[in-house]
Amino acid sequence: MSRETWSDGPWPLTVDEAVLECQGDGLVTITAGESKYSLNAAAHAQTGLPDYADPIGLPDPNRPGFHVDGGPLIQRGLALCDGRTSPTTPAGVSNKPAGLVQRQTWNDGPWPFTVDTATLLCTKGADGERVTVVADREMYALNGTAKSAKLWPPFDPIWLDNPNTPGLKVDIGPMIQRGLALCGG
Repeated sequence: MSRETWSDGPWPLTVDEAVLECQGDGLVTITAGESKYSLNAAAHAQTGLPDYADPIGLPDPNRPGFHVDGGPLIQRGLALCDGRTSPTTPAGVSNKPAGLVQRQTWNDGPWPFTVDTATLLCTKGADGERVTVVADREMYALNGTAKSAKLWPPFDPIWLDNPNTPGLKVDIGPMIQRGLALCGG
């Protein structure tokens, strides 16, 4: 893929071209020049490759210390793991990811995340349907099946405290249901 052909929001890399690869079981890597990096947390934990963000991730000018959202890159890489390629978007049709969720348009109960936008993904594994969420350049396990796979960290860092009940979190059930719907089940 290249900066020239990228259509999923701002190009998130400092290099003009890179190659995405699925290493199996949701492990996504990215190669730029002669260097290979882990793209998602699962790949970072299991491959021993360095994280891509500091070497080739584009710093976010609006958020010092953060990088431009790599979620669309991760989603494309996970599509490779499923044996699919990124679909071509017909004219007049949105090219937003199917699992994109946003605070401003969420209407299935209280918004459960500390971030305003996230991307849900659902992959089928031998142990069932794994729902993950990508937010702030990180992929997290959202449902129990994804947590049990131990490929992604839990989503606790982005889980919003319930403002009405101290010590409790906002109900995540509706978000998990939305994620499971992406698996078609």
